[in-house]
Amino acid sequence: MAAKWEGFMQDGDRYNLQYRTQRDKKVRPEHAALDRVTLPMSDPFWQEYYPPNGWNCRCTVAQVRKSKYPVTPHDEAMALGEEATGKDTKGIFHFNPGIEQKTFPDYNPYTIRRCRDCDIAKGNGAGSPLSLSRPFIPENELCQACRLLHQIRQEEQQRPLTSQERRQTARSADAWAKKHLEEVVLEDGNVSKRLYITNNETGDRLILNRDFFSETFAKNNRRRNFRLAETMQYATQIEEWMPNATFIEMENGIDHPEPFKVYHATHNGVNLECKVIVRQTGLYLYTMRIRKEN
Repeated sequence: MAAKWEGFMQDGDRYNLQYRTQRDKKVRPEHAALDRVTLPMSDPFWQEYYPPNGWNCRCTVAQVRKSKYPVTPHDEAMALGEEATGKDTKGIFHFNPGIEQKTFPDYNPYTIRRCRDCDIAKGNGAGSPLSLSRPFIPENELCQACRLLHQIRQEEQQRPLTSQERRQTARSADAWAKKHLEEVVLEDGNVSKRLYITNNETGDRLILNRDFFSETFAKNNRRRNFRLAETMQYATQIEEWMPNATFIEMENGIDHPEPFKVYHATHNGVNLECKVIVRQTGLYLYTMRIRKEN
């Protein structure tokens, strides 16, 4: 399909492009709805919904004469494309391999996952020109939550955060967790959204769930932390720094009967502390903070 796109580029705007399925019983209904969608090559539709649009997708695109087929309204085509790729939550097919010159997008579960190599997540400021109002941002692109956390953190460096910005920080971190934590079937058959992070020093398999973000926000907000947004941004980057964290000590809980394991780490030159609560069901990442020596 990337090679076909190269051929289309040679003809430029002489023809329109038409989405076509194989028109047999194997075609997915959501892909069948795209059959005969016709648009100019310059239409943004082809940047996002150019086939293949799923595993084993057999859809293709053909050049057609402008006078032969009516052009599909842009909004209608985009809505059909969104429906066709709605199950592609990882964003593997939500791009055009001919334009990108890649088999897979830069961010995908097979090479670089989530925000691990994202300039905005790292605080470098560069990134995708995506609009924050876009209704669907797949996992291979910068997410709205990460962008908002970064913006609030920049404001935090200039002045104390307002109450509204603190609430936005909490919502953004929770939205990040909802988007990036994966559904896991537990031994009892229940489904939980979590990630597993292994610490290289101890070999501990640590469980990351949404409680970590809510507890981290609550504890740091209670202290009127003037680096709250920065703390929550480091919380969303825990997959990067927790594997190399150093185990410091065991600590008795004040509000909990279970003990805690305390870890220290340095990330981007900032010293961090993370507490892991020890439960019978596993080791749960509980809360983190920026250490005072910063």
